[in-house]
Amino acid sequence: MGRVDVEDGLYQARAGELHKLDVEDDGLKKIRVSQTAFESVRSVQKQMRKLLGGRKPDISLVAEAMLMHAATIEGIDEQVRLYAIKVFSGEQ
Repeated sequence: MGRVDVEDGLYQARAGELHKLDVEDDGLKKIRVSQTAFESVRSVQKQMRKLLGGRKPDISLVAEAMLMHAATIEGIDEQVRLYAIKVFSGEQ
């Protein structure tokens, strides 16, 4: 098989040929977080199931709500600074 020039993007092989997939941008961004942070979000998600009468909100919705609220807390910049020092010094 010879070299195939393709543009950036996602492709699917069908019948021996590559077909470019059209992927819509939903406006969501992905961020990497530690397992500990993820478990904290999941814990809140589980609490929300009780408060929402058995419905479990999507984990990204829970994380977004937590981040949006945290951004409004007075002194959050200092908390982030202290956490960054802790992480960069290896104290986790």
